[in-house]
Amino acid sequence: MDLKNLLNDGRIKEHKSSKQEIKQLLAVFDRDITDAQIEILSTDRKFSTAYNAALTIARIALASSGYRTTGEGNHYWTIQALALILPLNTSMVRKFDKFRRNAILVDMR
Repeated sequence: MDLKNLLNDGRIKEHKSSKQEIKQLLAVFDRDITDAQIEILSTDRKFSTAYNAALTIARIALASSGYRTTGEGNHYWTIQALALILPLNTSMVRKFDKFRRNAILVDMR
């Protein structure tokens, strides 16, 4: 699988990013990574916030490569696309995907 396959399958779309968009996404990352360290937050909330920070970085990598995810399953496809953009080993991708599944469970509580 490569980015072209994801594009052809409709999992990602071409996207022209801007400095402003990346700056806004970095602000979201900074906020979330800071908030994830707040002591009075529950462990679940810290986890969800840290996961969102990591997902935001993955979105930055995807946008910087000229793409964005779309529709249902966009967290999953963001993670899969990240593995095609950066030299991540399959173990790292599986861990990130496990975090995604856990974040869903935390949000359902």
